[in-house]
Amino acid sequence: GKEWCYDGTQSVSNVGDEQNDEFGSIKMGTKVKIILYEDTNYNGNSKTILRDSNKLYDFNDEVSSFKILNYEVILNAPNFSSGLSGPFF
Repeated sequence: GKEWCYDGTQSVSNVGDEQNDEFGSIKMGTKVKIILYEDTNYNGNSKTILRDSNKLYDFNDEVSSFKILNYEVILNAPNFSSGLSGPFF
């Protein structure tokens, strides 16, 4: 099958004719999440992916746009105050 590679924090508002509705699986790096959109310009139904997926099930061959986001989860001990306020995700 075909393979496309994207890196870094990236948004693609329209995957184009060659890739439109062609994605069936995803392989991701660490500390990354991707939000898939059914339609161009980040419209329509969306699905958030946090790890590799061999099959996108309800989004298989349905992706027309997406956003790649770097993220990091920080876990703190009880009663720890960082001075930051959420929500962060």
